[in-house]
Amino acid sequence: MSHSGRKTGRKTGRKIIRPACNLEAGFFYTPAMPIRITLLAAIVFTLFVALLIAGCMNRSTRTAEPVSVLHSLHLLKDGLWSGSEPKGRSAYQQLASMDIKTVISVDAVPPDQALADEFGITIVHLPIGYDTISEQRTKQLAHALATLPRPIYLHCHHGKHRGPAAICVGAIGTGELTTQQAIDFMTKAGTSQSYHGLWRAADQAKVLDDSILFDTTIELPAQADIGNFASAMSEIDRLNELLWLCADNNFVAPDDHPDLAPASIAGQIGNLLRQLEADELTIDEGVLFEELLIESRDLASTLETQISMSEIENAMISMNAFTESCVRCHEQFRD
Repeated sequence: MSHSGRKTGRKTGRKIIRPACNLEAGFFYTPAMPIRITLLAAIVFTLFVALLIAGCMNRSTRTAEPVSVLHSLHLLKDGLWSGSEPKGRSAYQQLASMDIKTVISVDAVPPDQALADEFGITIVHLPIGYDTISEQRTKQLAHALATLPRPIYLHCHHGKHRGPAAICVGAIGTGELTTQQAIDFMTKAGTSQSYHGLWRAADQAKVLDDSILFDTTIELPAQADIGNFASAMSEIDRLNELLWLCADNNFVAPDDHPDLAPASIAGQIGNLLRQLEADELTIDEGVLFEELLIESRDLASTLETQISMSEIENAMISMNAFTESCVRCHEQFRD
């Protein structure tokens, strides 16, 4: 017995009646169906392989994203950049691609004059320490930002501490930055809180009068006079004594010298040693002297990092190694 109104497809007195369907679409099985399925699968597989090959070719020929050779790169505002020391042709090529017109170094090492000339970049050398930014240097920084062609790239060595502080002090002086904006920028750049003098310089910076900003008597040297070798070594000896005071107190400023910042002192020592690498006396003394100088420089840099990271035991090991390096150098070349 069939259900009411349903066509069953069984033989009746008439021809077989089938439900409506689309045989060409293959909704029902037919003898030709395996051929259709095989053909369809082949087409799908061929398309898949073609797309896969195309994707691989695209990946192999795709141009890699450019890698910055400048580290700690930050835009302050209005064509004012800070970052690490530009080393070599690739760094100056990147500066040129950024349309940088002026490079200001606050590191002990001045910008590369030859490369700057090649790429049409003006250079200025205004080295500062970690402990403070002097009134004269503050005026020079503000004057430079007010008068030199932009975009300007201002750098120290690593691009985290002196550079961000210096560009903020200069921009406050020109009236382009507030104290709070300076604090925010230095925080973003990673300026260590251990460098109290840098933070104090930004906090105390003021807007300067136009008579200072556009004073044509303010000098902006391409290479600053940083004194002779003997005076630099004397300063390193003095800083080393102060650092040992902190080392004997687990690299914390002792009660009778609360103003000392041990990480800053280590940074200043490394900075002075780096500036001596290109000194004529270093070159005249030969390869061994240069190797010992670089060894001491690297140890001072490592020591700075370890103190900043509160790695006291490792810092003490580096401190002793630094002292031993200095002793070997003195025995060989000074004593």
